[in-house]
Amino acid sequence: MHWYTLFLTILLTLSTFLRCGALIDKATAQKINPQWCDQGRILVAVLSAAENTERRAAIRETWGQQFKSAGHHVFFIIGHSSGTLAEENEAEQAYNNDLFFVDTHESFKSLTYKTAAFVKAISFFSRTVGRSSYTLKTDDDTYIHMEALERRLLEICTKRNRIRFARQLFFGNKIASGYHAHFLLGYIESNRGPVRDQQNKYFVPVEQYGADKYPTYPQGSMYIADTALFEELSTKKLYDEFSMEDVSMGGWIEANQLDVLFIHEPRLWPYAGCSEKHISSHKITSSDFRCLATKSKDCTCEILDQNPLANPDMVDAILNAHTLRGSQPIVA
Repeated sequence: MHWYTLFLTILLTLSTFLRCGALIDKATAQKINPQWCDQGRILVAVLSAAENTERRAAIRETWGQQFKSAGHHVFFIIGHSSGTLAEENEAEQAYNNDLFFVDTHESFKSLTYKTAAFVKAISFFSRTVGRSSYTLKTDDDTYIHMEALERRLLEICTKRNRIRFARQLFFGNKIASGYHAHFLLGYIESNRGPVRDQQNKYFVPVEQYGADKYPTYPQGSMYIADTALFEELSTKKLYDEFSMEDVSMGGWIEANQLDVLFIHEPRLWPYAGCSEKHISSHKITSSDFRCLATKSKDCTCEILDQNPLANPDMVDAILNAHTLRGSQPIVA
């Protein structure tokens, strides 16, 4: 192992221990609302760009087909296109009937607008394909291991009657039954702040966001919640001009004081490469999608695996740190 990889492993493992400790307290052993546990269908919204035809094709051939075969529904949220590309998108829609067009030009900053548009249209999807129990948001460079996800949902609801590694969102006004109204499962960020480096892709000027800390939010590569959360959000005013779509989701929840139980899942860490230990693999190529679908042990994830943060030793360190601190549901 290179010295810098070892250093990053130690640093990130230490931060994980500290972070876990910050998330666990006496209030976090929460009873699971039985309404979340009917193990029904999942509505999947994939943020895509009009020109990413090959990525969408790869998803349809791989994990998208797995979801479809299991009775779930997958839609791609894309923006405005013109000319030949618009014609290609129309033909793609005519053949697959799984595109949802949003009236915005494609850009990094349009991701929040597209996410808000999807949330606002949740009732449209329910009318079109029937209401789903869960709604999942992901990106078109993310591979979702469906069986691992379904096991996780089942584990939360049936193998344990309480979950400990969770984050209750500060409002605490439980519904009359004594349970929280909603849950959101993801890689939860609770201590992040805006990047002020103008050379960074994620730069946020003080004029746009003045606070030093973001609200609690899920990493945008993949998160899943009860559909009722999206339905409630669809009735609210959603500020859609902030450039960070995942931070915006946390902001919408906080601004509207929704009663949400955030469940932090370390297996949704966005930088795991092709690790089979995770529920999703982020920032990978279409060829990686097809390799993962074969369950081959030789998948390389050629982009991420060059990053020391995707080193298998690092993945093991992260998962072990979470496990040691009680990241798995336990009987309270």
